[in-house]
Amino acid sequence: GNILETDIQTRESLDRAIYIAMNILENMGARMITGIEYSKRFNASDKDQRLLYSFLPKIPQSPGAFSEAQLRWINNHYPEDFAAACRLQLRAALKRIKG
Repeated sequence: GNILETDIQTRESLDRAIYIAMNILENMGARMITGIEYSKRFNASDKDQRLLYSFLPKIPQSPGAFSEAQLRWINNHYPEDFAAACRLQLRAALKRIKG
């Protein structure tokens, strides 16, 4: 539900996943990336709410769309196409990270 409920291994895993995501988006040409954490309230008793992260990149070749979450124009594309492009970048990003 929120980051405070996680153990150290989960936090390290999240850190690595966020770093990899940022690396992939940067190498795809993102000029700015906004990350949003969607977590439950600290005092919420609901144990079924998941901790979610969203990344909103601004990529030059992608036409714009308005984001209500950010009150600004961001990228716009078909999600499955963008996911495929990210998967193509994943192997190269992992090699760069490992050195």
